[in-house]
Amino acid sequence: MSFSSAKRRRLVTSSLQDLDDVEDVVPGRPSRSRLTPRPSKKQQGAPAKETPKVVTFKSKDGTKFTVNGGNKFLPFMGKVLGNGATALVVEDNTDRSIVYKIVQDPKSIELETYMQQLCACVNVAPQIYDLHDNVLKMQRIEMLKEYPNEIQQQQVVELVARMVAVGLIHNDLHLGNIGKLPDGMILIDFGLTEKIEGALMSDIVFLQVVLAQLYALIDPCNHNNPGLSSDSEQCGETSVFVNYIYAIRNHDHKNELIRLLLRVREDAVFAFNRNGCNVIGTEA
Repeated sequence: MSFSSAKRRRLVTSSLQDLDDVEDVVPGRPSRSRLTPRPSKKQQGAPAKETPKVVTFKSKDGTKFTVNGGNKFLPFMGKVLGNGATALVVEDNTDRSIVYKIVQDPKSIELETYMQQLCACVNVAPQIYDLHDNVLKMQRIEMLKEYPNEIQQQQVVELVARMVAVGLIHNDLHLGNIGKLPDGMILIDFGLTEKIEGALMSDIVFLQVVLAQLYALIDPCNHNNPGLSSDSEQCGETSVFVNYIYAIRNHDHKNELIRLLLRVREDAVFAFNRNGCNVIGTEA
């Protein structure tokens, strides 16, 4: 039996399952053997997925903090500025008004971000710009290098009162968590901050919560309070804090310091309700 050239071509073509198209069997062009399997995408050189590299930053005590290579902030991170037990702060290479806070637990930074943004609503905390994985992009502040003077202490008292007024308790208040901005003092590190029903507090309860927070700032046994004498008789450097503590303990609501705290409370609640909050983190 003989076949025409066109029919032979059709028969051959239909039997070659591994060919890409009919043109491979046109006379004068090279064709592949039907015994040769079609190369897989991997064999054809398809790019393999690369696992993002992990970059490690070391604190002064050697603790390691890692950042995923895919983190969008990584290209801008510079030298280490400071560290705590569970966090590291590095500068921005391009903007000195920005820092990046790296934590070991991404879940914890979500809650801290939420609390810090609530505090920022009443002008107590640095501004937060963004959050990615375990890195927080935020406003840079200047840390205290010596015990605050009387004007600075007065500002800190009002910061504490503003927090408590809207139901936010810092829970880790010491001089190491107080910083400076060009226009005044600021609080930092809200990893232990908790939220309560501030609006439901009576004036007495409000003042007692403020009192408890202020005690932490005059505790000479706290290694985070530099420059304080262990001698309890020596309170000169803490005069403003002590004056407020005694005023609250005496329950004298006609005292000018008490009246000031209550005015601060009203202003903070008004500002909080007026400003609202657009938070990044997750509410507790």
